[in-house]
Amino acid sequence: MADAALLLEVIGGHDPADSTSLERARPRRPVELGEGVEDCASACAPSCSPAPHPDRGWGHEAAEALAVAGARVEEVSIPEFGLRAVGLLLLAPAEASSNLARYDGVR
Repeated sequence: MADAALLLEVIGGHDPADSTSLERARPRRPVELGEGVEDCASACAPSCSPAPHPDRGWGHEAAEALAVAGARVEEVSIPEFGLRAVGLLLLAPAEASSNLARYDGVR
């Protein structure tokens, strides 16, 4: 968790070279990072695992490690996850259009 928080702190925040980047302050690592995960909850959704993937156990291993450390871990179902391709087909052209608008003057 500490490595992930450090990575987010390094790459997070506004990028002036990216027109889609929000002008927000760079995130800081939470003070609570060293306090453990006893009061935390996590959800594990098997349907969100990459498929086909030779090592499908990586998500469950992470969930087990959190449970051993004291977090509450629950398995959830997300039936809408099967619609992700439809969402991509809707969002990708809109995002491409908004990113390219800076070159054609259309806003």
